[in-house]
Amino acid sequence: MQLRRQEARLAIELVLRLPDGVQREVGVSMAAQAPASELAAALARHCGLEGQVPVRVARTGRLLDMTPVTELGLARGDVLELRPAETRSGSEGPGSEVSSLDLVAVGGPSMGARWPLGAGRHVLGRGRGCDIVVDDPALSRRHLVVDVEAARVAVTDAGSTNGTFIAGVPIEPGHRLAPGDVIEAGATLLGIEPHLEMRTRDAPGGRIRGLQPAAQDPAPCTPPLA
Repeated sequence: MQLRRQEARLAIELVLRLPDGVQREVGVSMAAQAPASELAAALARHCGLEGQVPVRVARTGRLLDMTPVTELGLARGDVLELRPAETRSGSEGPGSEVSSLDLVAVGGPSMGARWPLGAGRHVLGRGRGCDIVVDDPALSRRHLVVDVEAARVAVTDAGSTNGTFIAGVPIEPGHRLAPGDVIEAGATLLGIEPHLEMRTRDAPGGRIRGLQPAAQDPAPCTPPLA
């Protein structure tokens, strides 16, 4: 697929992180107003992945969707993560999926902590019987419930004392999280990010239509538009 438009173009060097943790550098040159989903589709095909594969900017957690690529705020050296859903085996039946997401403490006493979110229900609180235990005295023992289905995440307050909020507004039961949402629970701020593989290694860059192997020195800079 050729990413061509008779418009201003975006030229930027990025890092592609594959589902198995392999990293490779790629140079991107495409129309600045083209949907980011075009870039996501080209990356997925290059990696031999079929269908719609979620691709996220690791730094911000934003999906490559129909937003014009220039509005994603990409910086040179940003990591793009391909996270196809995995299929469970065993008694859960065909088609059951495991989420490739992490719940991340982006503020508060446990800032920086990450908890992988598999498909299903997760109870979060400071009580030791919770699925996700957060060391925050301002949390209730059972504070909130996180429901995960594939890449969709919904949160419900579990009758906590201090409540659960997004942008200062109390959440409704089953609130569906949108990209960039920050959950406010006690003194803790929580976000959703692509699952962080513990092992990564460098790999040679590949060539995709509209993409070229990147140069070295992926230091952040303002994406140039030609």
